Amino acid sequence: LTLQDIADKFDISTSTVNRVFQPYFHSTIYQFILDLRLGYAYTLIESGLSITESWQKAGFNDYSNFYRAFIKHYHIRPHEVPKKGES
Repeated sequence: LTLQDIADKFDISTSTVNRVFQPYFHSTIYQFILDLRLGYAYTLIESGLSITESWQKAGFNDYSNFYRAFIKHYHIRPHEVPKKGES
C-alpha cells in the first residue's frame, strides 16, 4: 500500500490525501504505514520468525531500508528483539 495507491483510489492528489489524513492521525500516511509495517515486523521477529522473513512479510523492499527504519523507531537492532517466552 502506498500513498499513490490511496490517492488513485479516491482520484485525488497525494498532498490532499496527506492534508485530510494528518489532522486525524497526527502523522503523514507514509509515517503511519511505516509504523504499522515496523510493528508487524517486530511482532513477527518476537514470535520467532527469522528477521529476513519478517521484513519481507512486513512489506519492505530491502533489508537496509528496514534496518535503518527499525533502529530509528525502536532504538535497538532487529536481532536484539526479545523472543516471546524468553526472560
